[in-house]
Amino acid sequence: MEKKIGLISCHEVYNYGSQLMSLALQMMIEKLNLECEHIQYISKHDRYYYKWLLFKLTNKALWLHKKELKQKEKSIVNDVEQIEKMRNKKIFFDNFKKTYMSFSKKVEGYSSLKKLAEEYSCIILGSDQVWHPMNLEGNFKNMEFVPESIPKIVYGASFGVTTIPWYQKKRTKHYLDRIKYISTREIQGAKIVKELINLDIPVVLDPTLMITKKEWNNKLNFKYNIKDKYIFVYFLGDNEKYRRQVKLLKEKTGLKVIAIDSYLMKNVNYIDIRADEVGPDEFVGLIKNAQYVCTDSFHGSVFSILNEKSFITFMRYKKNVKTSANSRIESLFNQLNLLDRIYDDKNLYLQIIKPINYIEVNNLLNILRKQSNEYLTRALKGCNIL
Repeated sequence: MEKKIGLISCHEVYNYGSQLMSLALQMMIEKLNLECEHIQYISKHDRYYYKWLLFKLTNKALWLHKKELKQKEKSIVNDVEQIEKMRNKKIFFDNFKKTYMSFSKKVEGYSSLKKLAEEYSCIILGSDQVWHPMNLEGNFKNMEFVPESIPKIVYGASFGVTTIPWYQKKRTKHYLDRIKYISTREIQGAKIVKELINLDIPVVLDPTLMITKKEWNNKLNFKYNIKDKYIFVYFLGDNEKYRRQVKLLKEKTGLKVIAIDSYLMKNVNYIDIRADEVGPDEFVGLIKNAQYVCTDSFHGSVFSILNEKSFITFMRYKKNVKTSANSRIESLFNQLNLLDRIYDDKNLYLQIIKPINYIEVNNLLNILRKQSNEYLTRALKGCNIL
């Protein structure tokens, strides 16, 4: 019996894009008639845990991230109904994983993780912000636990930032040097790798884009059905101006607004229906059936593109901020000639009704899919897996 392929992804995160990306990575491998599973790792209070804890206490980027989470918590702290809905939402995410994804046995502690790695013929690190500087000291998503004898492939990793902090460059260079096949999801990520280890690497598509609209429709079960036409909104950031623009769009079109809004108590008078209790499959369904989509999310944009929607993406971060994650959106939109779908700070209605040439977009997407598939196939053959 051939060994399975171990996958490292962000499946543990209660985030629509993270779990859909994890499933898409699995689907990509399965389409090649290979067996795979997502590695389930639980850290315990060993020396690696305390090293990570020390890093968390001294890392500025992580503190800013924690501050943003605290702001979101404050937005619902006095709303008992919404708190209950957020708990139920996690159940939907857990059911999504049970329904669609394959997992390894759970291993606790770094020593157990290293032993588990030996059971695989190859380990593939998936996309999303797996290489964000905040993840470094955990020594999991940098593949440091994988023995030299086990082939290591990286598909579409994202650093999530435009530059690596100076104090992490040496460590980052070390783990990059251990990996035979590397690709990133963004142009900026390829530049970082070139700067650190002088290696030219391919930029590939996010796994969610490697799965076609038809394949997603066949895979997922959409239960959340709305009879009326509607605007779907998915906001992760706290920008009141964007919400005011959606309210104006609602007034102009006469359509209802269905929203998943991370800041639930802020300016909610633009929302008709809160879609708080939906899983990743229903998230895709809400985009699929929408008349218009407004989002500040990368994967909100991705599934708008896949479903050929009239959409606008708002930038969640200010320009030229080192911790900004704007580059992944800008990189993708540049590749697909969709830069005009980034909100222009003017009239949202006039911008969103502008037609999108999806024949051109799909042609470009198919070219990028072919290139991305060629990279993955080449890497697997190079590791004697195919």
